[in-house]
Amino acid sequence: MCQAFSLARRQGMTIAMFLEDHWCFEPIISYGLVETPADYLDGFTNSFFIADKEAAAKHAREMIRLPVGEYPGIVIGPLETVDFEPDLAMIYCTPGQLRHLLLCLRYKHGTQVCSTLDPIGSCVHSVVSPFLSGDCQVTVPDPGDFERAGADEDEMVLTVPTAKLGELMEGVYHFEEIGMGYRRFNLSMHADFKQPPSTRSTSGAGALTGRKIRGDRPGGPSSHRWSPAGYPRNSPGCRTPAPASPGSPPASGGAAQEDAV
Repeated sequence: MCQAFSLARRQGMTIAMFLEDHWCFEPIISYGLVETPADYLDGFTNSFFIADKEAAAKHAREMIRLPVGEYPGIVIGPLETVDFEPDLAMIYCTPGQLRHLLLCLRYKHGTQVCSTLDPIGSCVHSVVSPFLSGDCQVTVPDPGDFERAGADEDEMVLTVPTAKLGELMEGVYHFEEIGMGYRRFNLSMHADFKQPPSTRSTSGAGALTGRKIRGDRPGGPSSHRWSPAGYPRNSPGCRTPAPASPGSPPASGGAAQEDAV
């Protein structure tokens, strides 16, 4: 299953997977393609990674699964080109990209993404949980995804049900429009930071620095222009790219890749 995800996001393929197409036991059980074997429920398949036999069995019994026989297969393809209406969008992304996507999801309704970070069974956690719950899910690519499907060590997976894609994209465009898009955050380290007036009047930063916060700073008075993030736009290390041209999509940043499921 993890290789099908990789072929979709790396080579642009659209793939249908049925029972006879699978090699791994985890998706055929959790996707409801077969009855759950007794030795699976006894924790046998978990015994390689969980020493406590009862804990291994408990983990197997509680593993989320689709109803047996309800869905005969799964179709995966690149989100940009699929010709079917997907249930889920899976986004492979770096932690930095994930942070920004979560920020965008939070923008409209304060949505928080709560996930179980299990290092095994990523093809299950990234598909079954969000499909059944309708909620977004963050997943760690498991060893199979890393060894056999080429997932990078710095990648995570964010799964977004299609019903929530509008909410995500509203946040993406909003932060891009106000100058806080993904590419606008840059490293800017100083011994102390000039604060915008609204922050100076309410914070206790003077106690932290041991002196009164003033509008002027040694080495550079009050000529700074404030970015929405509160950092001076012309401070060292704060490199702000030119705004996108009208009608252009927001900068996605890096190599985040999306699958439709």
